[in-house]
Amino acid sequence: MATMNNCWICGALADSAEHMIKASDIRSMFGKIDNNHSLFRRVDNQKYERVAGIKSNKLKFSRNLCKQCNNSRTQVHDKSWEKLSTYLRYRNPKIKAGDKIRLSSIFPDGIRKGMLGVHLFFIKLFGCLIDENEIPIDTKEFAKCILHGHSHPNVFLSFLATSNKNFERQAVITPVNVYQKGEFISAQWMYIVGSFAINIVYAGSVRSNRREVHLWHPTQFDKYIVLDRFGKNLHNS
Repeated sequence: MATMNNCWICGALADSAEHMIKASDIRSMFGKIDNNHSLFRRVDNQKYERVAGIKSNKLKFSRNLCKQCNNSRTQVHDKSWEKLSTYLRYRNPKIKAGDKIRLSSIFPDGIRKGMLGVHLFFIKLFGCLIDENEIPIDTKEFAKCILHGHSHPNVFLSFLATSNKNFERQAVITPVNVYQKGEFISAQWMYIVGSFAINIVYAGSVRSNRREVHLWHPTQFDKYIVLDRFGKNLHNS
């Protein structure tokens, strides 16, 4: 019998697995998935493998969350991301690098609350990645953020428009790129869904926003986000 782990957020029995790519993003991009409407997954350079349906374990992390944390506790964060993701996917005119996305129409009930939810959605995914891949970053602060509803001081997001046609029908979560020197550690990974991507950065500090790269954090209280061009490098300080 397989050994059961504990939820990295609250410590309860881990009996739930989070989607690597949000289920709503998969449905929006690929529609219905069944034996007649196939989806294929590839890990690194391995062969493509068929995915039977949206609930397939091939689309999920291992079980490292409890059902309460993965569902009721973080549902509001999932919904916040779903609202932003839906807007970016279906906006008319189509999004492009350099666009300023005003957030008031996406989150009419409050920009700060809505964008904090987006931040915490990626905190949950980041924590699952750390736990599953034994990345040397402590998840305790990640867990506190979700349990108490506040932002992580060291996690920043950058919003990107992907002009590369190869990504139009792809959903990708990249490996976490970790840099460690002594006690200093930084990390970066990307969540790519078709025409846009999110770059997630963990760092003790970051350089000020420049024309090419805009790193966003909930404490900025901005009323808009800027879409950078996919492919620009991010630099930590």
